[in-house]
Amino acid sequence: MVPIKAETELNDNLTDITGETDMDKPAEDSGTFEDANQGQQNEIDYDEQAETLAGDWFNPDPGKHEVTFLDNGNMDTVQYSDDEEPQPVGIFTVEVDEKKMKWSVNQAKSPTSLWGQLILYGKENKGLEGETITLVRSGTGTDTNYTVPEAAEITD
Repeated sequence: MVPIKAETELNDNLTDITGETDMDKPAEDSGTFEDANQGQQNEIDYDEQAETLAGDWFNPDPGKHEVTFLDNGNMDTVQYSDDEEPQPVGIFTVEVDEKKMKWSVNQAKSPTSLWGQLILYGKENKGLEGETITLVRSGTGTDTNYTVPEAAEITD
């Protein structure tokens, strides 16, 4: 099998020292797909790949929520717009209302921020995996506040 070279405006205008364009020369045989992948078995591990799917994301409405942490979370970065720097976030797998979801929490410096409350609570309990917290969200937009009552004693 010989691949067909794509003709481009650039190739039409280029000539080598013999006066031939690239299009006048025969294409090199780069083999077949089977040749290129010979000896390589890259089967999909469906269990592993299923774990990497985002699935549903927890976006708490105002009110009270019982949140169970199914892992200790992983650090990542999120870029919210092209003109902003990537921001560090913690990504947790949680269960809320018997539904498994991912939860992204922005990293912050204040111990009273949601991030600060989770970090202090996790430090006190040697991690968050297996822990259940009450999350209280009040307000909307820029006036949103999060409280984790279990962390109140730690942050005071």
